[in-house]
Amino acid sequence: MNNSFSMVPLEDLLTKSEEWTDINPHERYREVTVRLWGKGVAQRREVSGAEIAASRRLVARAGQFILSRIDARNGAFGPDSLDGAVVSNDFPVFTPNLSRMLPSFLSWMSKTRSFVDICKAASEGTTNRVRLQEGRFLATQIPLPSLPEQRRIVARIEELAAKIEEACNLRRTAAQNAETIWNSILSATFRPRILGSTGEGESARNLLEKQADAYALATAAKHNNAYPGRPNFYSDGLYELP
Repeated sequence: MNNSFSMVPLEDLLTKSEEWTDINPHERYREVTVRLWGKGVAQRREVSGAEIAASRRLVARAGQFILSRIDARNGAFGPDSLDGAVVSNDFPVFTPNLSRMLPSFLSWMSKTRSFVDICKAASEGTTNRVRLQEGRFLATQIPLPSLPEQRRIVARIEELAAKIEEACNLRRTAAQNAETIWNSILSATFRPRILGSTGEGESARNLLEKQADAYALATAAKHNNAYPGRPNFYSDGLYELP
C-alpha cells in the first residue's frame, strides 16, 4: 500500500462489539465458522439453545468484522453477512468506523499478506495455545487512504476480480466443452455408425442385419477372415450365463 497514506491505529477504525445475548434453550440460533486464508465467514450450523454449551453468546451483525483468536494468524477473519448469528468469545466481533473506512476496503485489505502478518505479530502463546492479543492487534498502525481513494481502490480491485472470474468461467466452460467433444470423438471412433442407421435404440441383431445388407455386394476380405456381409447370430449367447 502507498507509503504516502496516513498511518492510523486499528483501534481508531475498529470498535469491539459487546452485544451479548442470553441463550434460550427453546430458541434456535445460527452459528458461524470463520474459514482460513481469507475465505471469509459462513454459517456453520443452526441449533437449538439447548445444544449450545454456554448461557451467553456474542451477537454478530451484518457488516461487522470477525476474527478467530486462535487462527487469525492463519487468515481466519472476514466481514460477516449473517445478521443475528451468535459466536463465542473466541471470535471477537468489531464494528468498522464508517467515517474512516469502507467495509469493502476492510474486506479486501484483510485478504492481503500484510494483514495476515499483523495478526501473526499480534498472536502469542505456547504451542497449540497461540492466541490473538486484541490490545496488540488494535494498537497496530496501518496506512489508510482517504474515503474517495478507498472507493477508487475498491472499484479497481472489483473490476479486476470480475475479469478474473469471467476468465475462470470461460476456462471451465472450455474444459467442459473439450471433454464433451473428446467423448464424442471416442464414441465415433470405437462405435462407428452403421450405414443407414442412427445406431440408437436398436438391437444388436438389427444392426448386424443392416451391416450385412450394406456389405452384401462387397468383395469379402478373406485375408483377415472378415465377412461383414455374413454375420453370425448367437441367440443364446456365446456362453452360458450364470
